[in-house]
Amino acid sequence: MVKALKAAHPAAAAMRPSASSEPAKTNVAAVLASRPDFSLPTISYQALVDASISELEAIATEWRRMLTPIDLKELAVALEATLALWPLPPNWDQIGPFYIEAMREFPRDLVFEALRHVRLTSSFFPKPAELRDPILDDMRGLWLQFGKVGKAIRLRLNRLAEPLTYERTSDGPRRQRSETEILEMLASNREFVALRRILNSLERVPSAPERPRGEVEAAIARMRRQCET
Repeated sequence: MVKALKAAHPAAAAMRPSASSEPAKTNVAAVLASRPDFSLPTISYQALVDASISELEAIATEWRRMLTPIDLKELAVALEATLALWPLPPNWDQIGPFYIEAMREFPRDLVFEALRHVRLTSSFFPKPAELRDPILDDMRGLWLQFGKVGKAIRLRLNRLAEPLTYERTSDGPRRQRSETEILEMLASNREFVALRRILNSLERVPSAPERPRGEVEAAIARMRRQCET
């Protein structure tokens, strides 16, 4: 039934709640603080399977925040501050954009951790790879843990769908229902609709934005001017 959860047919569309039926905003901080076992990103798979809808909504919201790439203007400013510790390379105008490119996919917390690491450990002007390497494993770990959330939600969706898989006919033999029939039967199931909504929200975790050239070039030019004064 997993593939049915993403099926694009009228029954699936009918389960999408209208704006007026959206739930009230979940107090993410309060929910997470009330459950020590909900510490992200170390929350267990079983805790996700057992979580309430409001708890899953809070977890999904926090995961989206944790995985959202850093704002590029903030990244340019942070790089500018850290790289000012060393003399700029003579070809800085050419290689400067590579530093933005190296870090633009990471969330804010990991970017600041990488910059802190290089400030404390590097005696020479760091290469882009030296900024990325300390946090690559952390980023991979975040995505692996994030995958548990979707897996747990799909398990719960399947548990709701499985009892409806077969229909007993009047002459005895069971008839297997189609995916469309099952989804139509679940269209009024509030838990199923809520779980689908949360799953869809997880699939909209922002990816790294396109580079805004003006902001990046401005930061590179500022660093060049500071080096020359």
